[in-house]
Amino acid sequence: MAVQSRNLSIDQHSDASALIDQLQALQAAFQTSEKKVYQQALEASERRYRDLFDNVLTGVYRTSRDGVVLLANPALQRMLGYGGGEQAAITRTDSTPYEAALFTTGAVRALENVWVRKDGRQITVRETARAVKDDSGATVFYEGIVEDITAEKRTEMFDRGCRGILEMVARNEPLNDILTQLALLLEAHVPGRICSVALCFGGRLYPIPNSPMTAQSEQ
Repeated sequence: MAVQSRNLSIDQHSDASALIDQLQALQAAFQTSEKKVYQQALEASERRYRDLFDNVLTGVYRTSRDGVVLLANPALQRMLGYGGGEQAAITRTDSTPYEAALFTTGAVRALENVWVRKDGRQITVRETARAVKDDSGATVFYEGIVEDITAEKRTEMFDRGCRGILEMVARNEPLNDILTQLALLLEAHVPGRICSVALCFGGRLYPIPNSPMTAQSEQ
């Protein structure tokens, strides 16, 4: 009877060891599978992020603390006039509001500013950025998103100019002054172009005073 009890104890111990081995094998398989699933999810997330980074129409950047561009998406490269393999540079006509906001709050929200493109042309942008800090609170780099609102600002300026000209007409101001203001407004709306306004009378053109056409006719 004692021998049977001992054999039963040995069998139970063997079963328990086998069960533990099976559990350990299952745990190892689960961990391996879990790592694979995690790795696949991480890779999928990185692909989605890269697709978004490359295809989003808004400019995205990361700069060092001294302003060197560390990362720029294709939209920002195009916005600033740089090719895909070129090192982009961000140049603000006035960096004081940007730097002050980052210094005081660590973030910039919908700040409108003027940037200078590679070719020297100026664009108006709306910028949101933040300072990324390490565990000690020291700034590591800055990252932000930028929207080119040049066309939007020109449209606003054009609308204001049109209203101003209509007000000049309502005040019955001299026609030459109204036409001069109209020419200046058109030039501002299309940078790089010269606009002249002339009156046609008897088949002849009579440039208004102070217009480029008048200056050319006097030469």
